[in-house]
Amino acid sequence: MIDIPSKYEAVFFGNIEDIKPATDTITVLIEMFKDKNMLPSTFRTYTPKRPITPMRLRLSAPDKEWVIDFSLDRISIQKNIVKPRGANMGTTEDFVKEAIARMKRILQKYPRKANRLALITEGLMKEMSEDQLNGIFERLFRAIEFYKENVPNEWGYRSVSKVEMPIKGKEDAVNAITTIKRIKGEYEEPERVVPMDRILIGSDINTFHENVEPRFEIESINDFFAKALELRGKILDQVEDAINGQ
Repeated sequence: MIDIPSKYEAVFFGNIEDIKPATDTITVLIEMFKDKNMLPSTFRTYTPKRPITPMRLRLSAPDKEWVIDFSLDRISIQKNIVKPRGANMGTTEDFVKEAIARMKRILQKYPRKANRLALITEGLMKEMSEDQLNGIFERLFRAIEFYKENVPNEWGYRSVSKVEMPIKGKEDAVNAITTIKRIKGEYEEPERVVPMDRILIGSDINTFHENVEPRFEIESINDFFAKALELRGKILDQVEDAINGQ
């Protein structure tokens, strides 16, 4: 269903304040990811509660395909598009396998438990005609009369459900978030910029934000991401059926 994967992100939530842009820490992490050629830099995060925060550590590949951000309360491992049409992105399963491997390296040196975990993905569907795009809107929405008569050329759908997921034998509450949007813009191909009018599918599977107990060790992380992939696949299959009018 996904024609161009546009975002992969795995997030480990916890107290990460000690993994900061200091000489000793940077030296350790550069050596840790020497085979991945990850280079250090810094970034600043902004939140309503803390509008001014200290600079935080970032490791990234020279082409920014892989980025690891060490925020105050999370480690985020991201894979980004660096080749036309997301040719470098690979499958979500391959991303998860590599993200967990990188996470294990970090936790072996800086052991701690996560209080939350998340798998976030986005991707563009194939190009469709105007009639096909309008048909998807009509199938997904019970529109008011104005939008029946004037079918929108940009729109968004978002659903969030709280479900129970067994993680290493213990039930945990999980948010299952799905977004479907018709978006307009541009993307780059070799030697040209291509206008875009497509459906963007987003998925965010994350453990419930109100449970802040540190409880996810390495084996729990493996189990969560395996089950998050399974749940994501189930939801996307149903999204595809709904889009196709089945």
